[in-house]
Amino acid sequence: MPRIRRWVGGFLILLILIILPACSTIKPSSDPSKIPPADTDTRLASDLDALGDLINILRDAPQPAVDPDAELVQALAKRFRKSEEFIQRVVDAADRYAYPDYPKRENILAIISVESSFNPKAAHRGSLGLMQIHMKVHRKEFRGQSPYDIDRNIAVGVKILRGYYEDLNHRERSAVLAYNAGIGNFLKGRYVSDYHRKYMRELAYIRSITQ
Repeated sequence: MPRIRRWVGGFLILLILIILPACSTIKPSSDPSKIPPADTDTRLASDLDALGDLINILRDAPQPAVDPDAELVQALAKRFRKSEEFIQRVVDAADRYAYPDYPKRENILAIISVESSFNPKAAHRGSLGLMQIHMKVHRKEFRGQSPYDIDRNIAVGVKILRGYYEDLNHRERSAVLAYNAGIGNFLKGRYVSDYHRKYMRELAYIRSITQ
């Protein structure tokens, strides 16, 4: 939106710079023979009125809607120091594998934010890729594909998260904690509560851009 306002402001300044010099060429003359026709003042007044009308129209015109997806890509790229092209690929993959209820795209992106900070090569204690899939448990899900592949990593991660969500009576908080700790550890009460708080902070950030 600020860029649109700057464009409109620049356009108005350009119009003024074009019209005012033309108006300033009409100067009073002491020589009666050089006095412009009477209708010159009328035309000048008309031109200035038209300029005023144009300024009012441009000022009051509704501004084009900003694409929230484009803003999201730009914001995530800046926050995590990644290229917009890369972030767009991640967002597109999250769109493809999202569910209407849970996990939605925003939930997937929040998990990625916490798990890997959008680093497709992230690796920690056997967990790999954007959604940090534990390869000892879920290697078969990759069907020979690289766990660092953006599309496949997100597909597997979403499948795991969705499974926990269904197994835990559609409780989002429980699904998120189980995703981090593993379903067995979660059921035994061995999980980190702060993980969900981090997830909710990232989710709130994403929602602040897209909603």
